Amino acid sequence: MSKIRVVIADDHIYAAEGLEKIVSEAEDMVCVGSTTELLEIPALVKNKSPDVLVLDIAWLGDKLAGIEILPDIRAIRPNIP
Repeated sequence: MSKIRVVIADDHIYAAEGLEKIVSEAEDMVCVGSTTELLEIPALVKNKSPDVLVLDIAWLGDKLAGIEILPDIRAIRPNIP
């Protein structure tokens, strides 16, 4: 059985690292990419083809940045959870 491919996007480095650790310890998941830079998310999703995106909604300086970038992500991977 193939593992669930996960991309993590969070502006807090410690949160991103913690989520990466949780995913890496799971037997059925693998972290294929992580970023703390909002504008890197669409390219990461495109290049890594994750099954799941763990996305922080509120980014430093913009409480809705995660929601606002969703159309860009959906244009690349329309059905990504």
